[in-house]
Amino acid sequence: WFEGAQPVMEVYMAEPGARAGADAKTADLNVVIHELAHELKNPMVTIKTFAQLLGERYQDEDFRSRFQEVVGDDIERMDDLLEMMLEFADFAAPRLSKITLENKLRTALTAVHDECARRQIRIEWKEHRGWPREIETDESQLEYILTNVLFVAASEAKLGSEIELDVSTHGALVIRYVREGARVASISHYLSDPSSRGNENTFSLRVLLAKHLLERNGGQFTMSPSNGEKEILKLEFPVAGRRNEN
Repeated sequence: WFEGAQPVMEVYMAEPGARAGADAKTADLNVVIHELAHELKNPMVTIKTFAQLLGERYQDEDFRSRFQEVVGDDIERMDDLLEMMLEFADFAAPRLSKITLENKLRTALTAVHDECARRQIRIEWKEHRGWPREIETDESQLEYILTNVLFVAASEAKLGSEIELDVSTHGALVIRYVREGARVASISHYLSDPSSRGNENTFSLRVLLAKHLLERNGGQFTMSPSNGEKEILKLEFPVAGRRNEN
């Protein structure tokens, strides 16, 4: 595979170590709640359905085997999601250091190997030829960002397809893949915040938190308008030695 005002929750500061206040960037709490509910509701419905059928079909060996497989997988996914949120909540202000993006990308790919294998996803990698080039960011937070964004890409990509990784531009990672299905409408459409309307981008909870963490480290996350089923995600990191001091 390796080839009215809405309530808000402060998710990150504008700059490392900045105090919470009017200048602190915030995430709409409604978005976080809606995304968490969406991520948890589907597996919970599956578990409930299987549990309701268990009594009348307990003697069915195939059903019991399927019950164990599906329910076990769904519980594991919910547990992973909660662990991911707890890890995010434990992050402090970024401790910046010089890091080679390609090295951490390899670590993240190892972490999502099982998801890629499960969905038969292949990785195509375009990297810079020459000496290693460094970015400036928090190492553990970078691992979190890359792992969660790649996990979402592997989960959304069409079964048996490819994910293209492009790190040929210094300080940037571009991820391209074909979705399994059409992108769902943004939940921002259903919120009353006027600033959210007209934005058709929608982020899973994993990507939402990774996006905020990337911005907290001085980077930027963008999702290009979908061309058919094609997704293009771009992560930009501060280049070592050229961090914006403003």
